[in-house]
Amino acid sequence: MRIIVEGWRFLPHSYSLINQFLLLELLDRPEIQVLHRDMPYVTDNWQPVSGLLGDSREPKLHLIPQPTGDESADAILRVYCPFNLAPSTTHRTVMFGCTEWGIIPQSILRGMGVSSFQEAHNNSDTIIVTASHWSRDGFIRSGADSDRVVVIPLGVDPYFYKPASPEKRLALRQQFGLGENFVFFTNGLLFNNRHGMARLLKAFAAIVQKFPEARLILKGRDYLFEARQEIARICSQTLTASEQKRVQERLTYIGKNLSCTDLAALYQIADAYVSPYLAEGFNLPVLEAAACGLPVICTQGGPTDDFIHPDFAFPIQSQLEQRQLESGEMRFVVAPDVDHLIHLMERIIEKPALREKARQAGPKWVGDRYTWKQVVDQYLKVLIPQSKPSFTAPVIHPTPTNTATGRLIVEGWRFQTHSYAIANQFQLLEMLQYPNLELFHQEIPFLDRNSQPIQGLFDSESESALRAIAHPPPNLFADATLRMYSPFNFKSALQSDRTYLFATTEWGIVPQELLRLNPGKSLEALHQNSNTVIITSSQWSKDGFLRSGADPNRIVTVPLGVDPTLYKPLPKEERASLRQELGWQEDEFIFLNVSSMTLEKGIFPIIFCFTKILEKYPQARLVLKGSDLIYKSWESIVFTAKKILSDRGLEEFKAHLTYIGDPLPSSQLIRYYQAADGYLSPYSAEGFNLPVLEAIACGLPVICTQGGPTDEFTHADFALQIKSEVQSVESRGEMRHFLAPNWDCCIALMEQLISQPDWREQVRISGPQFVRDRLSWQQIVTQLLEVMFPSNPSPPSNAVTVQSLPQDLPIFGESPLNVEAIRESPLHLG
Repeated sequence: MRIIVEGWRFLPHSYSLINQFLLLELLDRPEIQVLHRDMPYVTDNWQPVSGLLGDSREPKLHLIPQPTGDESADAILRVYCPFNLAPSTTHRTVMFGCTEWGIIPQSILRGMGVSSFQEAHNNSDTIIVTASHWSRDGFIRSGADSDRVVVIPLGVDPYFYKPASPEKRLALRQQFGLGENFVFFTNGLLFNNRHGMARLLKAFAAIVQKFPEARLILKGRDYLFEARQEIARICSQTLTASEQKRVQERLTYIGKNLSCTDLAALYQIADAYVSPYLAEGFNLPVLEAAACGLPVICTQGGPTDDFIHPDFAFPIQSQLEQRQLESGEMRFVVAPDVDHLIHLMERIIEKPALREKARQAGPKWVGDRYTWKQVVDQYLKVLIPQSKPSFTAPVIHPTPTNTATGRLIVEGWRFQTHSYAIANQFQLLEMLQYPNLELFHQEIPFLDRNSQPIQGLFDSESESALRAIAHPPPNLFADATLRMYSPFNFKSALQSDRTYLFATTEWGIVPQELLRLNPGKSLEALHQNSNTVIITSSQWSKDGFLRSGADPNRIVTVPLGVDPTLYKPLPKEERASLRQELGWQEDEFIFLNVSSMTLEKGIFPIIFCFTKILEKYPQARLVLKGSDLIYKSWESIVFTAKKILSDRGLEEFKAHLTYIGDPLPSSQLIRYYQAADGYLSPYSAEGFNLPVLEAIACGLPVICTQGGPTDEFTHADFALQIKSEVQSVESRGEMRHFLAPNWDCCIALMEQLISQPDWREQVRISGPQFVRDRLSWQQIVTQLLEVMFPSNPSPPSNAVTVQSLPQDLPIFGESPLNVEAIRESPLHLG
């Protein structure tokens, strides 16, 4: 395998550093031959800088051969800016890039020599790799083909970025003259306000009035963009004279080039990292800070949402804003709230337990997910044509990293077909596999008090295991309580230390009906007056809770899953036999939907679009699996069909409809997924949409609404997305937000699915593989238990564990720390 990488080396620019870490990791793969073509720097003033990666790593980069003009390769990877979408002679052309402002600015387009990014991408086969969903949205908003924009996060090298031992840290702080000072640290270009310098300096001025021992270290990159005078200007324009004086005495600016070893030392001596950014493509320093054990305060709503965790991160409440430049160009920013920033900085100073928790959790979180080795593993799936790329779903590693020792009380529903009950039962079955987890279950009355438990939803062995879970005795005290029911109960559990509430919101807010256990109380008040942590299954759902006032520090996203030993494709012969058993003709094309058949599940477009398909494909059939016991699904279907179809159309529709309204065991429901040809879900409001994932696991191609929670676990290899618009409607005095799928687009995608039998066959491989790799219940429960049972304490503080490195390395890497090379004078504001 030969890969040509085009980019910058030996430059303290983010693209250059990313390129170099990618190269070093690729060089460790013996099956890959790496060549590197040096690209011109943006300006002639930039010259190569030595010593950034240390004496042992940097020579490896010098030894990489340059490709000749006619040298062939299997793939080319471009890591530089302005972007280059030109086709290449290799099998696959891949370009790394980030959009910080929610779009691609005109300055980048001019550098590319194009007027339209959409036209340039359409005329190219280039795959864009970007580092965050925020950045991916910016490419798509600028016209990129969404099927060729891949999200792969950035990484850190644990050789450099790791916590220092207490002894080393104390010695370093003494060398820097910090003593008992509380140090906030920020690292970046800092040359304009997209890093939030005005907000940070305003907040710091308030902090030092209350905490005069606070200090702020700013690390810029003067070699690329001189920021010292820019920061001084922001200070003079933002702060009063007295504020300027307080800040000047406590602020240090470092603009010189530093090696990774010396830069890591700045993280290691700090007490907290703060980044109130407005526009970022990824914000790698936040990840580096977490790897070094720092609590991080960063803007909510931007790219850092992809990789932070409540155990070490404190998101600043923000507003998404559109800003029009004098040129007429529109840019998007997330504007953090200064008062909330001040509150979080105060909280980090006042609560040393939070800092210690971050020191334990951050390095492990990053090491388990975001090393450059793991990043390059994902890059190779894109670069190697035989492998299918991982686009939007986070990579969840199957190896359990949590022993989950302790007692857990689960309060919820069993033996019901409600989605909360289904998730609860699969999670319980997986939790029973943890020998050190003492599990109890408290049955909660079902929503319909007249409803009786349903027998046979699981096989007899699983059902017996579920029934055997003990009820918690009155005097039991557990480590954690997990609630899996609605309406939501935010009260702190009396029988445990920690309380977790699994909850989803479909309509972009939390409706009052879900809070009816506490009538008249807002979600904000309920959440603030309890210790409850919300666990929700998607970013869409999380945004709804945040919009309704939930504390961002106590809400965690953990997706749902499937059991791939049950939900899987059938061999071709068995599938043909099953279709005959179900009474489906060989030439019928079966569209399936499993839902409540209510408005938000898309029953209107399902019926309308299917009847349009019948006009061209009379052999099509619609199979709807509803839930008459809970939702009266059949009544909803009849009402909708009568509302939008003529009498003749209604008869035609019924002739091509198969409806199942009774509860089915999982084994029977799976048969419908396995026998169908495509899954259809033009939903408007969902918290996760588990049937879409179940369909993918069974090898079905899916058609689903774009813009909602399914974006997080679907991929162009097996999913077609219906274009949609976010709309709002007032209902019962509340403003609800939903997605309006484009019906014409849905019809076109249904026709496309029918006409592509070869692609459907490929989906039967790629979809189940995707789910097995990332979203099995085993992997999901591992994540869930990591949230509820934080991992056991790390090794003693004087032992620094670094993945795959010898344990006798110096704490600061390859050479002694050069404090004098780092130290600079305080920033002069006069």
